[in-house]
Amino acid sequence: MVGCTDTDVDESDLDGVEFKKDDDPKFPFPGESVSAEKLPFVEPIEAAEVFVQKLPKATEAGENVAVHIKLEEPHNKELSDSLIRVVGDPKNPMMLVRSDALVELGVLKTSPGKQFFTAFATLTDEELEQRVKAEATFEKFGETTKDRIVFQGRNPIAVTTGIKFDIGVFDTGVPVALGPCPVMPISTPARWEEALVITDLAVVRDKNRTNDVCDPGLDNPNGVWTFKHLMEEMAIGSGLSTNDFVVKWLSTWLTNQVVNDDTIPARTQMFQQVIRPWANASGVTSSLVGGNLTLGGPLNLDKAPFRLSAIVNRIDLGKTSSGGGYFGGGMPLSAGEMRFVFGVQNLNGCSQLPFSVIFEYGVPREDCAAIKDWANQWIRLSDPLLPRFSSSWRAHLESITENVVLNGAAPTKGNQNAINQIRTNENALNFHWELREFTLSTEDALTGVDTPADGPLLPHTVAMTPDDSVYDANADGNIDDWTLFTPMPPSGAPGAVLSEVSMGAFFTSGASGNTVVGDCSPAFEMPLEASGMPLRGGNAFVAPVTHWQIDAAAPSDPREVCARQQFSVNTCSGCHFADTSTSFFHVNPTVAPAALSDFMTGTGAGNVLAVPDQQWGPGVAWMEFADLDRRHNRLYEIACNSCGRRVVFPHLIDLIVEFNGVVPVDAVAGKDSPFKVGPVKGLDTVKQLLAATAKADKDAVTQDVELSNFTGTSQTFVH
Repeated sequence: MVGCTDTDVDESDLDGVEFKKDDDPKFPFPGESVSAEKLPFVEPIEAAEVFVQKLPKATEAGENVAVHIKLEEPHNKELSDSLIRVVGDPKNPMMLVRSDALVELGVLKTSPGKQFFTAFATLTDEELEQRVKAEATFEKFGETTKDRIVFQGRNPIAVTTGIKFDIGVFDTGVPVALGPCPVMPISTPARWEEALVITDLAVVRDKNRTNDVCDPGLDNPNGVWTFKHLMEEMAIGSGLSTNDFVVKWLSTWLTNQVVNDDTIPARTQMFQQVIRPWANASGVTSSLVGGNLTLGGPLNLDKAPFRLSAIVNRIDLGKTSSGGGYFGGGMPLSAGEMRFVFGVQNLNGCSQLPFSVIFEYGVPREDCAAIKDWANQWIRLSDPLLPRFSSSWRAHLESITENVVLNGAAPTKGNQNAINQIRTNENALNFHWELREFTLSTEDALTGVDTPADGPLLPHTVAMTPDDSVYDANADGNIDDWTLFTPMPPSGAPGAVLSEVSMGAFFTSGASGNTVVGDCSPAFEMPLEASGMPLRGGNAFVAPVTHWQIDAAAPSDPREVCARQQFSVNTCSGCHFADTSTSFFHVNPTVAPAALSDFMTGTGAGNVLAVPDQQWGPGVAWMEFADLDRRHNRLYEIACNSCGRRVVFPHLIDLIVEFNGVVPVDAVAGKDSPFKVGPVKGLDTVKQLLAATAKADKDAVTQDVELSNFTGTSQTFVH
């Protein structure tokens, strides 16, 4: 690995060791603060992507509404005039019929427009009433706004307003836009701190729920937001005591670890900086010889050197059934993640180390109604009837967190614990910033599947990041090939030229006026292996790997600029440094309250962080970020959304092949397809397929669906 040495040392060799840290590396092109007012305004009806329309009578399957979805022009130009498009999970594909074609067939009276395709669903009166109730509730949340930023992926591209859902118009059978609520609480740091990233000292230093061994006033080691409590719940079912569970985890830093053929050298300063001071505070002896840790007794978990810095709601990370897969969509599977961020202390002198430990739990909610309920639980923290950070407020937050943390919350996962992963970010143990990841699962390079495993926490590959001991972040042909194939927007994607800002803009104008127009928010995953070689790393360094460059990419090609940016910003190193103009921590635990990065805050309410392209500079493209605005919008969109039901026909592809011969899936160029791709052009074929899918199918099932995200469009975020 870059910059590390493999050394086994005796305890005595560590006394007095000081690592001289290099000067912090500089951003190749630093970011700038830009007012969100510079984003173009888009009329809400133009921004609306989903309309619902009451059907004159229910279908044979009981569906009572038409859901109209605005689809972009297909990448495969053969499908431009297709009357049917197939999207969704390949196991549960969804057939969408061009809305104008349904009008011609007499199925619908009106169509919302040429770009819209239609599917059928069931929507109850109760759901409609809940939408109206949500609109009324949000109007009472103090400072509210009609305006909201439109995001494409993670990047703000425009400003629009919400849309009121008019039940009276809906009952007449006219298509009605189903978008964000017309009014929602304004996105401000105060709102972020209530329900997205909670760092206020009244919470993270709650004397009844947190513990800080360095602060005599915070001495409740059994609190529900302590490192001890989280580890106790995680260790149940592992076959280990909580002490042994924690010691095994800490010991992974003391010897070389091999993860996906990546050798992660030991960082034995973990003993000097963390374990030995903790052992001293516990009244037990400790030694490290040849990588072997010996403790004279258990570590006292009441004196764990981990200080709570933040509790984080990541409902925006909810995955879909197909992730970034072939069909490009799918149904929501979860309510994202809930996280605890801890800062690590050296108990010799009680210094706060540049070292964060993040517990990232998968929220075990698996259907639309449950996910909406989860959103509303967090939103209640902003309810003016619940005094901010009061004892009742904190009790409500405790009920939210304990539902996820307690053992048994996730029966199918390792140790029946909901933890997805624990991540660490530090340079306390060496002079290079390093990120690691740990899970209760085993990785299979052949299948790319994680298998839940009872037992200790195991080192895991870092998400979306190549092995930086094998691949050169500055110039690597293999990384070039992978990036210009996987994250690369398909050929023919909108936006093949540099132009002015528009609704299709992904790289907005920033300070330079240069923009890449087009959809640059590809959903992709990084596999463990590529071309028969290990790809993902067992750890990631931030500096000297400040970002990833793609030498083979041309700055004149927006698709290739997009591919480089999306690949690099999703790596640990790019996300925690140059591509987001961030100095390592997004939640900095070395100060209290914890400081948030400009990537998250957008440099403050009403602003966005504009970051020039880190390979070519501001003359080519910018990325802009206001991530807490994005998360705020998503939270309220989910809470205001309507849940319906749709019928899924697993044999849909076979039916289309039977009647049409080819399947109108917008396959990405160069990707293998299990069937021949092509358009559906005849109204007779559409009529036959509608009749065939309306008949009872013994394998057909119904599924919950978010109507405003009917096709389950997937975004891949991990940071």
